[in-house]
Amino acid sequence: MDRAVAVFTNQPEIRNAITALKYNDIRAIAPRLGTLVADAMPEPTRNRLDVLAPVPVSRSRMRTRGYNQSELLARKIAELTGVTLSANILVRTGQSSPQARANSIAERAENVIGAFSVTGETAGMRILLIDDVMTTGATLNSCARALKDTGASWVGALVLAREL
Repeated sequence: MDRAVAVFTNQPEIRNAITALKYNDIRAIAPRLGTLVADAMPEPTRNRLDVLAPVPVSRSRMRTRGYNQSELLARKIAELTGVTLSANILVRTGQSSPQARANSIAERAENVIGAFSVTGETAGMRILLIDDVMTTGATLNSCARALKDTGASWVGALVLAREL
């Protein structure tokens, strides 16, 4: 990853909002959270990006939850910034365990090795990954590696919150 920016630390109010979105099926909060993220993106950054790419969830998570919280955030960010959303440029190829269950930084990194593949054109593109939370950065780095391996020239990440 070339750069990662978190709008907030994972303070109680933000943590509660993310929990409501991810685990309590309160999707109505996603546009407000996406607005907070979009507001934090400077215009010069917006103008240099080709694509927003939400971090994909596994097929089983999609079946269980019915949506990808990162994609909901990315849709609002794209709407407000005018940056193109490419919701399916990345796919999760494996059934890795949820990162929240990993016991160490090394386990988190190993858990997502080869977990993502690219389905669209990335050659020379500047891509901004969108996710809800960054803890160690393992998931985002794995996504970035897949994108760079297929030709992306720059891959950054913008997340709602950083777990410290």
